[in-house]
Order: sequence, then C-alpha cells, then structure tokens
Amino acid sequence: GYDNSGLEGEIFGFLGSSSGLSATADFSISSTGNLNALGKSLSIAGDHNNDGFDDLLAGAESTIAESGAALLYAGTSSGINSTPVWSYISPQNGAKLGSNVSLLRDVNNDGAGDLMVGAQSYDHGQVDEGAALIFFGSDSTQTIGPTSSNISFDNYETYDNSSTVYPNPANKNITFTLQDSPAKRIILTDLNGVLIKEWKFNEDTYTGTLNLQGLNFKIGLLTITTKDQKKMVKRIIKEE
Repeated sequence: GYDNSGLEGEIFGFLGSSSGLSATADFSISSTGNLNALGKSLSIAGDHNNDGFDDLLAGAESTIAESGAALLYAGTSSGINSTPVWSYISPQNGAKLGSNVSLLRDVNNDGAGDLMVGAQSYDHGQVDEGAALIFFGSDSTQTIGPTSSNISFDNYETYDNSSTVYPNPANKNITFTLQDSPAKRIILTDLNGVLIKEWKFNEDTYTGTLNLQGLNFKIGLLTITTKDQKKMVKRIIKEE
C-alpha cells in the first residue's frame, strides 16, 4: 500500500554485507501501468532462467476489475533488475491473482526453478473457490507458462481457445479470428499493463486486422474481450 502518487506500491531491497543492512534501500522497484499494491506478496523465486542468479517474484493488484497480476524480476550480479522479464495478468475479473506467490524449486527436473501463483477468488464451478497456478521456468523467459489442476487454461496465454491471432511474431499487421462471439474491445498493453493501443467495435466483428505499425513495443499482451464478455489473452511479439 506504499503511496508514491497513489496506491501503486513499491518494493525496497536491502543488500546484506559484513557490516549488516544499510539504513536506506539499495534498490527499489516501482509499479507502473494498471497495477496497484505491487509487493502485496513476494518470494525469492530461485533461478527460473538458470543463469546463476536468484530472481524475485511479486504479486500485485490490477486496477482492471481486481483481476490481479504476478511479475518476475531477474537477478543480476548487482541485485534485482527493476524491469520485469515476465508478467501474467489474470484474464478473469475479480480473481485476485497474485494474492500469494511462491518458489517451487525445480518441479519438472529441467534445471530451472518453477513458480506458484495463487488466485484467491478465482471462479471455476464455484464462486471465489480460488486456484493455484504452476509456472515452469526455463532458460528462456518466452516459454514460461502455467500448469494447474484447478484452472481451465490450456496455456497461460489463451482463455478462449476458439479465438486465434496470426501471424505471431508480426512486424506490420496481425489478424484475429473469433468463432463463438464477436469482438467488443481489444487492448494491447506492455508486460507492465501499460496501455499501448485500444480498438473498439460497434458492429459484430468476428475477424479483423490490427495495424501494429508505429507502435513502440517488442513484447506485448493482446486482450480480446468479446460481446458476451469472454476473454483471450495472447502474447504478441513484434519483429523490427
């Protein structure tokens, strides 16, 4: 609940030494975009990318209907990098993902640390029953994704599997195709939840082309909300 210019929260790091901890923080990580209460849960996340340095996993509240988020910050020889190498925002409103985060060591025995993220109010059959998502680490942050017995995602990017986005990676335009319900709103954000572009649709639109030219991002999250409030979240990679 630390306030800098609101309720965004902030993480402060104090590095140990032979003389003890310093009186002031050695580094800090601030929240950006549609996130509040960064640091509501924290875990030293092991070495998720197998580079020899421990990483930091943080939970945060999303200002978008309390969906919640988890962010991973990579460790370096000089401390924790303040820019997340990976983030995941729940596609379900009110799920409160990030309420708890934890290191799981190496669950799948691939040499990289894995992660668990709690979503205390996730709905799946019953209201607010909660869920726990397991994210497998690897030597590439691009391949992190959850496995869970409680949650009905096939992978961490897609909530509505009847929808497709292609080509991906893309450098100019991407095309979306929906089967069950027309698009109502599409947003493109960066990995911190900062809005890059928004598209709104007044007429029933099941397929369309989104122009990426002139948009400054390398990796973003495309969230498609349909007319009947289904959602698909897709990671988009933009080629130069």
